[in-house]
Amino acid sequence: MSSAGWWLTADVVSPSTGNSASFGVLALSRSADDAALFSYADVRAADGLNAVVIFDDDLGVDAKVLGSGSPFEEVILRNSAGDVVASTEAASDGSFEVSVPAPHRAQPYIVDVTQTLGQGGTVSDPVRVFIDYGAQVTITSPVDGSAHSGGALDFSGRGEPGGRVTIREAGKPAAIATADVLATGAWTARGVVLDGAEHKLEVKQLSKGNNTTTSTVTLNPGGTVTPPAPGIGFEVTTPKNDSTIETSDKQVTFTGRGNPGSKVTIMNGARTIGSVASVPASGNWSFTATMNYADYNLTAYNKKVPTGAVTSQQPLHITVAPGQVGFAVGSPAAGTTVDRGTFAFTGTGKAGSTVTVFLGSSKRGTATTAADGTWTVPVTVNTPGRYDFTVYYKANPADAAAPSVKHALTVR
Repeated sequence: MSSAGWWLTADVVSPSTGNSASFGVLALSRSADDAALFSYADVRAADGLNAVVIFDDDLGVDAKVLGSGSPFEEVILRNSAGDVVASTEAASDGSFEVSVPAPHRAQPYIVDVTQTLGQGGTVSDPVRVFIDYGAQVTITSPVDGSAHSGGALDFSGRGEPGGRVTIREAGKPAAIATADVLATGAWTARGVVLDGAEHKLEVKQLSKGNNTTTSTVTLNPGGTVTPPAPGIGFEVTTPKNDSTIETSDKQVTFTGRGNPGSKVTIMNGARTIGSVASVPASGNWSFTATMNYADYNLTAYNKKVPTGAVTSQQPLHITVAPGQVGFAVGSPAAGTTVDRGTFAFTGTGKAGSTVTVFLGSSKRGTATTAADGTWTVPVTVNTPGRYDFTVYYKANPADAAAPSVKHALTVR
């Protein structure tokens, strides 16, 4: 198990003693950072069962619940429906470790951890564990039900940062494209070549804890889109005139139809944005260009080969804008060790959003996300130990409910 990983915390209070524990560790420190400092040496001081969830760096490894309780007694994990999802027996020192099968859905998965104690079968107070598998994979483009007459097509969407996305034809094992989900939560698979027939596509994401989520999209539902015959003319199909293209990497894909063998050129005044030297026999053409964030009044030309005579042209007004940046904590990585003193949390978010870092109930710093989608919050901790931070995020205008990320660090 890698030391770097995601850590989640939950509190449990024993009805018999009132003692409070954070999973497998009890907050006993009396330092200035008392709100969140704890150590494994204090586990036995808690009355009852404790547990913590960890994710491996390898996406294909199940999440694990680690903790402590009564030695040699059975530990049982149940989901919110009361079904047993995993079980094990605590070791002689009371420690236990058990893998949790992924639920294959998004957002936190609630698991109650209990022990059956003694010959009488007394069941301990449950520890409720929230296993946060992250975001569902979604498809932003192409839109479900779109017509595609054939050629290269870009796919994009959102998902869990660090996840891997695979695109397949429904019912077929072979992948036609793959992509990684960036720290912003965005993913893009460029230049996926598909013909004009109906395509039922499955986009599956593998994310932390061996969890998978799936979205689907159908192109050309019900039949085939017939490509243009020679002499049908010339058009730009995407982007549409007077449209706005949101892109995080300044890449814009142009597609259209034209006479096979002709040349397509798109100009911004005297500057060439991109071109296709010879439209293929299908009549479908495409290319991808790097464009700055700006407003453009372009002209698309269709020319004869080899004379270069213009046979058709059309104006194309578009706006290229930054794609929305999702909230993510970049560094320090959860579960890692930092030097005591002042260190910084960094990450990404929507420009103008607010990020606040708490240690327990103590606010330790706040920042406004810059125009480039980055933020930095300096935090000072002078006492060595293990700490539970919470990073809260509010978009601008403020969300009705601010998302948050639990972030455990060791300070040395």
